[in-house]
Amino acid sequence: MMVWIGQQTIIHKMSILYYIASKIFGEFKQEYNKNLNEILINSFISTNNPKKNLIDKNGLIINNISKIKIVQYKLNELGYKLNINGVWNECCYNNLLKFQQDNNLIEDGTLNLQTENCLNLG
Repeated sequence: MMVWIGQQTIIHKMSILYYIASKIFGEFKQEYNKNLNEILINSFISTNNPKKNLIDKNGLIINNISKIKIVQYKLNELGYKLNINGVWNECCYNNLLKFQQDNNLIEDGTLNLQTENCLNLG
């Protein structure tokens, strides 16, 4: 009889551990999916479209949220009103284009070498 109680106790403890592990994994999976979705939304929605993605001097999409926030911050500092949230959108694109026009730079709405230098990013 003692063996049966011991086995039931072990099974109960394993059930508790399984429950805890599934909760931890579930939270990890949820956070992972959230981050994956953020990366997909920010970088792959519209490849090489500067109105939806910040494009660098090599024509590559910048999906580094910190870099996007720095560009947004610099533009904001210079009087171009936009949210500093790490998400590149049409408002950001239009402000970057306006900045390029105001500073007699190549007007392409991308973070080309001239624009990087003028924003003191390089």
